[in-house]
Amino acid sequence: MHSPGPGERLLVYGEPGDVPLQLLFLNGRPATPLAAGGAIWADAEGLRAVVFDDHGRVARVLQGATEGLPPLTQPMFAAARGGGFVAMETDGSGLYFRDGSAVAWLDAEGPGPTVGDSALALVTARSVLEFGLGPVRSSEPLLWVRRPGDAEPRPVGSVLRPREPFLGQLVNTGWAAVDRASRVYFASAVRPELRAFDRDGAPLWIATWEPDVAIPEPTLTPAGGSLTPRFTIVQHGIVAGPDGRLYVLAAVAPQGKASRLLVFGPDGRLERASDIDGRLALYADRGGHVYALPADRALSRTGAPPRAAFRPFSLPTLDGSGTIDLGAYRGRVVVVNFWASWCGPCRREMPVLDAYARTLDPAEAVVLGLNEDADPADGLRFLEEIGGVSYPVAAGHADLKAIYNYRGLPYTVILDRNLRVVRSIYGFGEDIGPIREVVEREAAGSDDAEPGT
Repeated sequence: MHSPGPGERLLVYGEPGDVPLQLLFLNGRPATPLAAGGAIWADAEGLRAVVFDDHGRVARVLQGATEGLPPLTQPMFAAARGGGFVAMETDGSGLYFRDGSAVAWLDAEGPGPTVGDSALALVTARSVLEFGLGPVRSSEPLLWVRRPGDAEPRPVGSVLRPREPFLGQLVNTGWAAVDRASRVYFASAVRPELRAFDRDGAPLWIATWEPDVAIPEPTLTPAGGSLTPRFTIVQHGIVAGPDGRLYVLAAVAPQGKASRLLVFGPDGRLERASDIDGRLALYADRGGHVYALPADRALSRTGAPPRAAFRPFSLPTLDGSGTIDLGAYRGRVVVVNFWASWCGPCRREMPVLDAYARTLDPAEAVVLGLNEDADPADGLRFLEEIGGVSYPVAAGHADLKAIYNYRGLPYTVILDRNLRVVRSIYGFGEDIGPIREVVEREAAGSDDAEPGT
C-alpha cells in the first residue's frame, strides 16, 4: 500500500492555446474519456450530456427525449457504449443516444452507474449519490467490468466490510475510471483511498493520502425514529488523464467540498496537488499541464439548454369538488408533485413540501399535487393520516405514469412561468433546499430565463 506524502505543488494554468486537451472535471463532476479522444460529461443542470473533442472544445450536445421514453431528471454520469452515448441518472439507468438522438432507455447494469467506453471497458461502481443501508457479503465484488467480447460484466476486487454491517453498501461506494491500457481504477467516495487493477482484474496497488483535517469515518445516527448515515464525501471523482496519470478531485476537510486536485502517477504515488475551485472546468494536456477555466466558458458553445413544455392537464380535484387546470397557473412558477398512498417516501416528504408551500406568495409560485391512486378515496385517506396539505391536489386515477413517463414516486417537477420544465427530482426527503433554490431563481428571473442563469 502506498501512503504518499503531499506531493509537489501542482501549477494550474489559465486559458490554453490550440493544443490537444482532455476535459477532466467540470462543475465538480468527472468527465469520461473516450477511446477515440475527447471526453463526455453529464450536465445535471442542463439535463443533457456534452461531448468534448480532443482539444477540450464542445463537439456535440445530447439532449431531448423521444415520445414514450422517460425524461432525464438529473444526469450525473456518462459513457460511450455500442457506437452511441448514455447519459445516466444516479441509479445507473439512463437515455441512450445514437446519431445525436435519444433512442432507448437503458436499465442499470449493476448497483450503480457504468462509466467508460465500450471500446476499452465499461465499469460499474456503487454510487454514493444513491445507495441503500445494508450489509455486503464477503463474496461481493468492488466493481463490475465489461470488456469487449464479454457477454456479462465480470466481478473485480473485494469489498470492505465495516464494523457496522448496515454501512456496508456506503463504505464501498466510489468512482471508477479506465485508462487507455484498459487498467481499472477505483476512488472510494468516503475514504482517502484509491485502488488499481490490471486488465485481467488482478490488484495492482492501493494508495492513500492524508486530508488536512481528520475526516470521521461514516456512522449511523438515530434520527426521527430511524438510523441516518452521517458521512463526508472525501473524493468526488477520478479520471485517467492523457498523460498516463490519475486525477482525483478531493475534499480535505469534514465539510466535504471539492477543493483539491490530486495527481497520482501510474504506480499510485501522489506526485502533485493543488487547492482549486472544484466548480471550474479542469483540463490536462499530454505533458501533464493542468488548465482551469470558468464552467460557463467551457460550455459557452453549447447554448442554453432548451426547456421542454410540460404536458398540460385538466383533472378533477381529489375530492371531486372541482377541476385543476395547469394552464390557469401560467405566469407563475409551478411545483408539480406526483405521489400515491402506497408511496412510503411520500409520507415523509409531503409534510415538508406543504410547510414550504405555505411560505410562497401565491401570485408568484404555487405547489400542485397529482395523485396516482386508482381510487381517489385511497389518496384522501392518506392525506387525512398525514394531516392534510394546503395546496390543490388532483386525481390522476393511475394514468399519470403512462402520460409523463416518470420512473418512480415521489416525483417533483418545477415549471417556469411559461410552464416549461426547469428541474425534475426523484424524492427530496426532508431537504427542500434544491426546490427552494430553483423556485426563487425562477421567480426572480425573466420568463425566458434558462437553467443556471
